[in-house]
Amino acid sequence: PDNIPNKTGGNCALVEVDEDGGETQIVLVALEDIDEGDPLYLDNTIADDEDDDEEVADGEENAPSSVDPRAVAKQDWGTGEVVLSGDDIPEDLPRSLEPNCELLVEDDGASLISILPIQCGEVFTLAPDDDEEYEEVEVDLGTGEMVGS
Repeated sequence: PDNIPNKTGGNCALVEVDEDGGETQIVLVALEDIDEGDPLYLDNTIADDEDDDEEVADGEENAPSSVDPRAVAKQDWGTGEVVLSGDDIPEDLPRSLEPNCELLVEDDGASLISILPIQCGEVFTLAPDDDEEYEEVEVDLGTGEMVGS
């Protein structure tokens, strides 16, 4: 729809999705739980990635150009609090040598627990896995965008 208003911290975003047949669809994605009757607002803090049209060889790019909006704190959190749980936890949380969260996986599901106080707008981060290799990147924590890309 063309008439969804923009709002800082909106509850949805427009995303391009590539289908198997090579066709691209634009879909509306909820960034949080939306109840029936709640108004929709496009989150205007999610920047458009203007480099999407550039061709990149397979394997050359191993990280998204921005942080998943679910990985950004929408409120202040104290130490030891559950900040996200279940399907709300993004698959590719940013890794940091100074993480502010840990992932707790139990029989009843997963929880992302704060291990430091986290302010609204900060990105949730986990410690790197010992058996994984990572590309070091710098992220502007205010916008969630990678610096220098």
